[in-house]
Amino acid sequence: QVAQDRGRGAIANRNILAHEQILRVYPAVSTLKSCFASKSCSFCFCTIMKEDYLSCTKCKCFNVCERCAIAAPTSRAWHETECNWLERWRHETSKEMATIPTEYLRFVFRFALLKSKGPPSGIFRRDIGKILPELCCDFKKLPKEQCQTLMFLAKAASKACPLIRGPTAFALLVKRVLNAHGISRGKGWMIVPSASFFNHSCSPNAKVLIAPNGM
Repeated sequence: QVAQDRGRGAIANRNILAHEQILRVYPAVSTLKSCFASKSCSFCFCTIMKEDYLSCTKCKCFNVCERCAIAAPTSRAWHETECNWLERWRHETSKEMATIPTEYLRFVFRFALLKSKGPPSGIFRRDIGKILPELCCDFKKLPKEQCQTLMFLAKAASKACPLIRGPTAFALLVKRVLNAHGISRGKGWMIVPSASFFNHSCSPNAKVLIAPNGM
């Protein structure tokens, strides 16, 4: 429904019981912060205690736990595309900029890869095409300085990745700021389009939990 003061939102059509599960879904797109990306699984977000054979030594921003590696044996080959985009950005940017955290860029790259190829075989398909375009993208709600930063990152991402245009990348980053949910212990962010329509509360009576498989 559309509320005048809150915009579009999901409305319960019956009483919800205590401890009842409201929604169970995989994120449409997610990314881990740079400080967690090399030691957490990119798909289920679990912490990897030992170096895994599917970790990417080139970008150091992609890793797969044993469980997800068995489910999706083509993960490493699938990741090479976004790894090449990240390498292209690092090659073309200045030395100072090459040292900044890359989670915003990797967020755009992951979206572009999922949109064009889908997830690797064995990983549950994310639905990024139907609901994601409907999410709030009102950049006027953001501070001017933040918008300028997002525009700069969007331009850099589109220059490195031929599959996404600057305006699309900017809209995606704005949606990330306005709609994303955090991943456990501040590891990163995920966009769950249907859950983004749940109105927020300063005194919430529901919470987000991440299952061992990343759902």
